[in-house]
Amino acid sequence: CRLRDSVLPLPTIGQNMSRICGVFVRPDFCWLDERIALFLDSFGFHVNRQQFDRDFQLRTALQARGWQVLAVNSSTVRQRAWLEVLARYLERGFGAGRSG
Repeated sequence: CRLRDSVLPLPTIGQNMSRICGVFVRPDFCWLDERIALFLDSFGFHVNRQQFDRDFQLRTALQARGWQVLAVNSSTVRQRAWLEVLARYLERGFGAGRSG
């Protein structure tokens, strides 16, 4: 299932989030107004435990600042469920109007 084939609004790609929440984190896709960040995980990027742990900490920091964080990998990206979760968050306008 591809995001561009859905009816969902298109995201900002590769937004440097450090300007927004004070931590250096760069999700693959984000919806700034709704405060939703989507990460595409791969084994190639998380080649060791330290990188995996660092990403987990950064995502937790985003969540603590009012962002909804979604992560998909090569297995789940082929399924439709993650798009349905994303659609629900976008419909609700998750985080809209919050600052930070």
